[in-house]
Amino acid sequence: MINITPKYNAIEETRQRLRNHIDSFWLDNTKKCLNLEDGPLKNLLPSWHVIEIQPVEANSPWVYVTLGAWEITKDELYKRGRWGLEFLITSPREDFSNVNTLAMTTFYHANPRYRIELGKILEIGYPWLDNSSCDHFLVSHPYPFSPDFETIEIDDITISFRWLLPITKSEALYAQDNGQEALEEIFERVVLDYLDVNRQPVV
Repeated sequence: MINITPKYNAIEETRQRLRNHIDSFWLDNTKKCLNLEDGPLKNLLPSWHVIEIQPVEANSPWVYVTLGAWEITKDELYKRGRWGLEFLITSPREDFSNVNTLAMTTFYHANPRYRIELGKILEIGYPWLDNSSCDHFLVSHPYPFSPDFETIEIDDITISFRWLLPITKSEALYAQDNGQEALEEIFERVVLDYLDVNRQPVV
């Protein structure tokens, strides 16, 4: 039997090119690598971590982006040239709870029955931050950033970044009934302040 498991150096190269991709879009920002000390995700993906990106300008978001979620499907990627995902959260402030939320999301994605895809609604089970009415995420394109950021092709595989956009329960129900694009059209029309923890639902 021929072993087509990806070689260690191929995985390391992909990790480094992903990090370079992230760094290229936030050249002047202070960055920090954050991780969980233990837990099921640590056992599943030992190299998984989150890059915390500090804003340079006032009113710009803190960005928390995973590095390693793509490895959940790495065997499929290297064998079939498919795509993998990384996830990001934008936050009005520095807050480690975003790391915990990204870990929960990644672990959920690791179950083949619950693979995360564009347009999916995720119920967090608790307020996004503080006492926010946003307790769901809409899995979306990373609209706040350059279109060139969303996807990177590394040799024969494609890795895309998905934005976890905080939404309320009523907005989640609206998206389930009418589709992701219908909700995003409303967000665009009202000029949604996605960093406002205490914002009111738009539907």
